[in-house]
Amino acid sequence: MILDFKITNYKSFQEETTFSMVAETSKLKSSNIHQIKNDIGEFYRASKVSVIYGANASGKSNLLSALTDFISYIINQPRLGMQVKIHKPFSFDLDSMDKPTKYQLTFLGPQNIRYEYSVTVDYSRIIEEKLNYFPEKRPRNIFKRKSNGKKTEETDNEIKYGIEEHVVDKKKYSIFSNQLLLSKFAEEPHDILNKVYLYFRDRFNLEVCHTNYSESLRETAAKMLLNNNKLTENVKKLFKVADTKIIDFKIEEIEDKDSINYFGIESLIKGKSKKKVHVHFTHAIYKNSNIIKRARVQMPHNSESKGTQTLFTIGTNIFNTLSKGQVLIVDELDSSLHPYITKMLVQLFLSEEINKYGAQLIFNTHDVTLLDEELFRKDQIWITEKSEKGVSELFCVSDFEGLREDTPFEKWYMAGKFGGLPNIPNLEKIFSE
Repeated sequence: MILDFKITNYKSFQEETTFSMVAETSKLKSSNIHQIKNDIGEFYRASKVSVIYGANASGKSNLLSALTDFISYIINQPRLGMQVKIHKPFSFDLDSMDKPTKYQLTFLGPQNIRYEYSVTVDYSRIIEEKLNYFPEKRPRNIFKRKSNGKKTEETDNEIKYGIEEHVVDKKKYSIFSNQLLLSKFAEEPHDILNKVYLYFRDRFNLEVCHTNYSESLRETAAKMLLNNNKLTENVKKLFKVADTKIIDFKIEEIEDKDSINYFGIESLIKGKSKKKVHVHFTHAIYKNSNIIKRARVQMPHNSESKGTQTLFTIGTNIFNTLSKGQVLIVDELDSSLHPYITKMLVQLFLSEEINKYGAQLIFNTHDVTLLDEELFRKDQIWITEKSEKGVSELFCVSDFEGLREDTPFEKWYMAGKFGGLPNIPNLEKIFSE
């Protein structure tokens, strides 16, 4: 479960920026909050859902990509000499371009113990990496790693670093200079670090962050459903309650003949062929406004609307996230979906009966109808703004003094009281010239 996330010098976020899911003390809308007490008696309250608003190019997507980039880099180990892909400095300032990018994530990990993990990188190496945890209310350091700075190659264009050695619990580990030490414990045995690595690998759903109806995502979602009856049942129910007029869907795994055809010759070598997943949606057939019993027509996935395709992929990932207590990150949750459907998807996370395992949803949107004081608490709503210099700022609606939980959030936002709106000038003055 995420508590706080901090970034510095990442894309449009030049200065240190903090995004928090820690809930305030207000007892209103208690179903919107996960409340957890761990084995050492610490009590935590975290939002189930956080939503981010702001004008186009204000930094909403950058905030989400910072988190997904960071998690992905932990899970996927780079090759020696590769550029550190999570070094993405602010590009509109000469000083910032050469400075490191910093990340810090505070989360409830294994046994709901609090962890703080921080990483500082430049384009070719991990400069610093530190992991603390709180097994007895006081922090304990598991490891602290600093780059030794030994260069293996230096040219006019770049500096390359080689292999480093770092000690954890009196044991030496050799790692690439561009590799996170935590990533090493995907394979190396360690009582704590194995579990922390698995937490990042298994507790984050990054599939639909940047697009939620691509062909690859459709296939991934379909494969999730193939061998999971409960998940399939829930997605079918979702299509019914969303009033899509789809009464069923069928998933088939079919051998892809193109994958075993080499230079026009069919190859029957075992293991060379691939399988494609096909999804067909079932519709009723009518005559004189009456349904014809047992008459059905099946339409392929790509014949359906963008909204239906989106609902299939996002719905599958949502129910998968809910069943595993994961963190789901979605860029533009409302893409191709009706506002009522988007609201329904959010309500799945807010429900105490449905969200039983601590799942969290972080998303951005332009759908102002979700700014409903009956749906969200003020500490769940975030706003991004960008300065004249292209620097993004992030703030929470709860930062505004005098704001009550029953304040009409949508009206205040559209009136510009929270900021985060595009500044559109007089069109006739601009274009008539």
